[in-house]
Amino acid sequence: MAEQTKDQFITEQLTARGLKNTAANRKKLGTEYENKYMGGKPGDWRSRFKMEFPAFSDLVDGAEGETAARQEFGDDLIDLFLDFAKNPDKYDLTSQAGQQVWKNKVQATNLYTKVSESRRQWTLTPEVNKREQIEAEKVNLLQEYGSLELDDRQLVDIATYRLSNKASAAQTKYYVYSIIANRTAVAGGPVALGETDEATNLRNGLKRYNYNPPGLEDQITSALTGQAYNGVNYTADLLLKKARDNAKILMPQFSQQFDEGYTIEDVFEPYRNVAAATLEMNPDDIKYTDPKFRVALNKRADGLSMTAQDWEYMLKKDPTYKWSETRQGKKQASDMIGILERALGQYI
Repeated sequence: MAEQTKDQFITEQLTARGLKNTAANRKKLGTEYENKYMGGKPGDWRSRFKMEFPAFSDLVDGAEGETAARQEFGDDLIDLFLDFAKNPDKYDLTSQAGQQVWKNKVQATNLYTKVSESRRQWTLTPEVNKREQIEAEKVNLLQEYGSLELDDRQLVDIATYRLSNKASAAQTKYYVYSIIANRTAVAGGPVALGETDEATNLRNGLKRYNYNPPGLEDQITSALTGQAYNGVNYTADLLLKKARDNAKILMPQFSQQFDEGYTIEDVFEPYRNVAAATLEMNPDDIKYTDPKFRVALNKRADGLSMTAQDWEYMLKKDPTYKWSETRQGKKQASDMIGILERALGQYI
């Protein structure tokens, strides 16, 4: 800020330079003062703005300078500079007290009171530095989200969001997925939100609890983007908890296992192994989603889960499972026939 008024500067310089107090000399020194301390034309708000924010001189050069400055810094800050240009006598910038009053007015604008510190710092970063930081951040984003096939406009948008908000990894993720949430997947085109690795992993995690309520895809979108669905802000943890609680309600006999982190796949595994060995099947062909195998997860009359012996007995007894057609079943039948033949032979 200038330490003197223009008149004070002119008077001082006339004496210091040994110049005569003429209109011509005063005009020359006045112009020098304006160029040196006011950044140019004194009646233009841009002069004061350039003094305060010299790194942003390019914003206020040209016909659209005011529009650009208003968009970047806010109307109230630019209006303050306009008032200074139109009513310079209202402001005392020669004393420390006057300079503090001016500083207080500047810091009372929305840029300082309603904009977060991180965004304000970004706003006050010179454009050339912004561009350099954005380019560097685009490289990081390509490494993190390369599979999403983001275009350059989206990369700039996301980089600007992360830098201006000092966004965390989670916040950035929400922002990225909110951008691609409504993209349509086409052959050879960009990846849609529902086809991302994170969406697939979450969906698979829910399937392990056989969880598939109405609106599940919208809930997954909410969890990935941070946007509410039916008034609820879903998260991956919330969805997994709902899936686990749903499984506990349907299969209370396994509640302890579910609380310990086991999935339906986990509690079904020993029953699958028994069925594979008993029915001489590939374990991969035995799914708990198949109704005839799902009964293994039913609770007994006493409320407990079926034992391995219960399950094996059912597999051999119920013709649905065709145990009699297995090698073991045929051998046992053959052995039984032999026993019967020998036993009957004693009476023939």
